[in-house]
Amino acid sequence: MSTAPHVPNCTDAQLAARCSHRPVDEMAWQEFVRRFHTTIRASVLKTLSLTSAMDDGHIVEELTQAVYLRLIEDRGLALKEVECARADSMSKYLMLIAISVVRDHTRKQFLTSRPN
Repeated sequence: MSTAPHVPNCTDAQLAARCSHRPVDEMAWQEFVRRFHTTIRASVLKTLSLTSAMDDGHIVEELTQAVYLRLIEDRGLALKEVECARADSMSKYLMLIAISVVRDHTRKQFLTSRPN
């Protein structure tokens, strides 16, 4: 029998640790998305609106998914490195990742649209 807490009862740090392990813990990821998807999507949307880079509705979903990809790349390094010292630490960390993803996207769009 597992001694790990039931997923809804996990702290944010415990949840991040469970999501960073392989094989994938589907229940942990479902809980992660339930807890943080709104934060991630809102951060993407807000950052896009500040950069005036919003060109269509699909870009918000694309960049939201890019945040999740950033979390799992390098064997879940971003999830392993998060420190949840305060109640809002995970949300703030995810906001920073979302800002970084949108800025990278905006920078790439700018560079590819510049004439040579």
